[in-house]
Amino acid sequence: MSVVVMETGAFVLMAKYVQQKQTGGVYYFRRRIPDDVQKHYPGNKLGTPYYSLKTKVLKEAGNSTAA
Repeated sequence: MSVVVMETGAFVLMAKYVQQKQTGGVYYFRRRIPDDVQKHYPGNKLGTPYYSLKTKVLKEAGNSTAA
């Protein structure tokens, strides 16, 4: 799911793979791990790790994923 970070006229900046576990909470980056490399992540049985972006502000979360 993509999240709209900024919208100005025809320009829309979206951040993919960013979500909140609960409304009003911290934003997380979530991306599925492909089956062929899951063996390198033995602690993650679901195949979709979450990484905290340590912010509740959407624009800051979008900037964190651009790097």
